Amino acid sequence: MLYTKDTLLSDVIHSDYYMLTVVDRYGLKPGFGNITLQEMSALCNIKLEFLLFLIELHCNQDLISIVERYKPSTDEIIDYIQRTHKQLENVLFPYLQGQVTELTNRVNSEKSAVINDFFNEFIREYKEHIAEENTDLLCVTDNDRATVSDFITCRQCKKHSEFSERLKDIKQLLIVYSDADNCVNTMTHFLMLLNRIERDLSEHSKLEDYLLNILRDSN
Repeated sequence: MLYTKDTLLSDVIHSDYYMLTVVDRYGLKPGFGNITLQEMSALCNIKLEFLLFLIELHCNQDLISIVERYKPSTDEIIDYIQRTHKQLENVLFPYLQGQVTELTNRVNSEKSAVINDFFNEFIREYKEHIAEENTDLLCVTDNDRATVSDFITCRQCKKHSEFSERLKDIKQLLIVYSDADNCVNTMTHFLMLLNRIERDLSEHSKLEDYLLNILRDSN
């Protein structure tokens, strides 16, 4: 589907409901009416080209082609990454921890302890990772060449793939070893939310690879 300034935001949502997550990062909730992408960009103070870039990011695996088409700036990328961090920390993580508590209360004590510990360790490490990234991004926005160089070196050692593997381990643990007879709906919903985090990680990796390329070229 070709997205333009006249495309209805609702049509974008219907094509991929993950876009509700993206829209939420700019303060829009369901019930926004029949606004177009042009109207959303004005309402949310986001450039239309960057909005189109984000939409394409989720449906197009060829990052190079969409970067060449829309040419997002470093500031736009950093702002979006920070919005994602805020959403994860303030909304998604607390909700997931509530869901894990509900799940573990319904399985036997031995398995619930393993699931709870495994998940809480993942959240703790991911929050530390986000805090480090936020510090690194502040260095980039300061435009200090030394700190930018440090950011490049540091980012090359921080792999989101490790967190993706941890998420797969958690899902495997839940699917194979938990007793879901009395909490099937909760389990299914929780696994779908973990998939959403995996998608966030994939998106993060793409954006940060692009950001790194910009910074390397400028140093």
